[in-house]
Amino acid sequence: MCLRLLISALPLVDFHPNYSIMSAKLPLIYAKGIRQQTKFYYAHWLPNQKIGLGVVGELVDNYFFRPLTTLKDLGIDFDPSTDVEQDLNPTPLDLVSKKGVTISFKAAGEIDPGVPSVPQGKAGVSIDFAQEGSFIIKAEKTFEPRIRDVETLGQKILEAYKKGTWKWYYSVIYSVVESPYTDIMISQSSSSKIDLQLNADGNVGKVELGNAELSFSSKKETGSILKMLGSQNANPIFRLLGIKKSPFHDPIVKPYSLNLLGTTSSVEGIMKEVNEFVEDDTKFLMVGEV
Repeated sequence: MCLRLLISALPLVDFHPNYSIMSAKLPLIYAKGIRQQTKFYYAHWLPNQKIGLGVVGELVDNYFFRPLTTLKDLGIDFDPSTDVEQDLNPTPLDLVSKKGVTISFKAAGEIDPGVPSVPQGKAGVSIDFAQEGSFIIKAEKTFEPRIRDVETLGQKILEAYKKGTWKWYYSVIYSVVESPYTDIMISQSSSSKIDLQLNADGNVGKVELGNAELSFSSKKETGSILKMLGSQNANPIFRLLGIKKSPFHDPIVKPYSLNLLGTTSSVEGIMKEVNEFVEDDTKFLMVGEV
């Protein structure tokens, strides 16, 4: 038996001119942390950029989502005006790495030896990152619209798969978190720290990140931190739908969850042995032919 390996030549990282040169593995480390923290959600790069429902892509090493095309471009009917269930109830988003992040807040008037760079009359926050890829994503309000009829979409995907227009490793965004205002920070080094000063005078009540009415400026920074403070209309996380293959039954389409990771055509994923388990005991999926 030989394995048919589909190898993507697309770059993992698209560098943005406003950001310092970062490790090529940073997006993957970050996306893996998001997946492990949320269990059901995935991430793309950069996390403050927009990405929408119906975007189709592949998972690099089963964690990092790389957009490739859309349902429309694949000939699958999808009308955002009628096929989307809107979310009108705001929900706060508070995502912090399980390990490697320490946050300390300082109120105006306090003297905090842990935040010496912020003057006594100013409020602020100090954040320590103890490992590369550690992250903070804070938003006071988020919304999560989703594709209304996932079952029908799954049938269309299976039809496209049989025709050969849907690749076995494709997945599609069917639920996406929309954040009008978000503060995002990701450590680019194994040890980093940043002190932020609130851009306001006097006592403003609760000092918090992700609040559109509060803005911060960096007072002191050590190490390297990717800062996306005050990001507007971002889509930091989303859920995916894709094909689950099995030697015991026909392919089915399911949301990716704790027990169903996506497939990947990239070198990072396909070079692992078929029976190797990832950290959450989920097998990689591969396509073979005799």
